[in-house]
Formats: sequence, C-alpha cells, structure tokens
Amino acid sequence: MDTNSKIADKFCKENRFAPLAKYFQGMELNDLAWFTQDDLYRHIPDDDKLLMHVFISRFLLSYINLPDPFAVPGLFKFENGHLDLSKKVRNISYLEWESGCLSVDKLKTVFTATLPLEEVTSVDLSENILSKEDMHHIFDLISALPNCHTVDLSRNSIAYLEEEIDNDVKKILELDHVRYVIISSNRLASLEGAVFLRSLNDKSLCKLIFIAQQWLECGRWKYIIKDETKQKIVYETHLQYFERT
Repeated sequence: MDTNSKIADKFCKENRFAPLAKYFQGMELNDLAWFTQDDLYRHIPDDDKLLMHVFISRFLLSYINLPDPFAVPGLFKFENGHLDLSKKVRNISYLEWESGCLSVDKLKTVFTATLPLEEVTSVDLSENILSKEDMHHIFDLISALPNCHTVDLSRNSIAYLEEEIDNDVKKILELDHVRYVIISSNRLASLEGAVFLRSLNDKSLCKLIFIAQQWLECGRWKYIIKDETKQKIVYETHLQYFERT
C-alpha cells in the first residue's frame, strides 16, 4: 500500500508533471481539503496553467475542497465518541453529497480533515449497501481511528468469494484497537460465508458479531461453525456484546 501523502513526491517525481513540484512543496493530500481549484490556479504562471489543469483533473480533483460533513445539521452525527454514518455512505460517485450521502472512497480523507480522530470510539456504517469491494476503504478509515473499538457493518451487501479467504473484513478484525465488528444481515454472515467464518482464528472470532440476537439461541449457526471450541467462543462473544448494547 502506498502511504506517501506528499503531493510533490507522489505525483510530480521524474515525469511530465515535475515542473509543478515547486508549487506543492511541503503540501500533503489532506491539505487540499481546504482548497478550491481556483485557489490552486490563482498564482500559477500562464505557461503552467494548462499542465496544472491536467494534473488537477487526473490526480487531485477528489481531494480538493471537500465539504465539511458536519456543516449541514443532521447530515452526520458525532456525539460522545460515536460516529453515525448509517444510511449516509454509498459506493458510487462523489456526487452523493447532493443527496446527503458520502462516497465510501472519500471517508478517510474527509474525516481525517474534520474529526479529532483519537476521540472516535465507535462507527456505525449499517444500511449503506456496501459491498466486499468497499471494505478496503473501511479498513483505511478504521485504521486511522486509534481508539475505535466498535465497527457496525450490519445490513449491508457484503458477499464472499471462497478463494478470497484473506479479505479486508478479516484485516479489520485483526486491528489491535478494534473490539467488535458487526456483520450480521450480510451474505458474508450466512452459509455463503462459511469458508470465511471457519477460517477465522479464536482471536478474530472473539471480535466478530455475525448472528442477530434473535437467532443466537436457536443454534442453527452451528452448522457453519462446527468446531465445538469455536462454537463456545462465538456464543460467549455474542452474549457479552448483547449484554452491553
């Protein structure tokens, strides 16, 4: 994963955009959230304006002038450490701001620029029609929230392909600061996800909530988790989670 956020080093090194590096010295991608395109053009000499236009269109447009997600009352709620993004995130273009939703690929950039990251303790991403392909964006966001202990991904559209055991949901579970990841009411949390669920080690199973409360006692989930030791871990983990919520 490329973690370099310096604009000049990332995009202007040894290529046709190298002449623009001098305009971005010391600037990081997150800094662009506070700029408009006009801000970037304003002091550029005419000789470089066409090249700058191409550069911005190709690399920077999605980072520029990001709207403050808390500027519209009720659009996104952050209270007592809980970030409520339920029904507010989509896996399509950035134009969803007009309809009150945020594109999943902008989550980390927007909230890194607007939130005190260390104060976020839980994130609700339920009911967002998110898919398996969106989970690496969720992993990036949760990785940037060092005290986030609960991630609610329930009631989305997360499916599973058997050949992809090492997926991004598993990577979220493996983050040390995460205590619970809720994936109930997803295709991944069903017989379809049996290979994934059986592949999890005890430490990850101690964090995963994949059974809705009303289905825990009936025990049909044991057809998926056949190992008796792991069944006990799953049952006790769910009981502890339901008792605290």
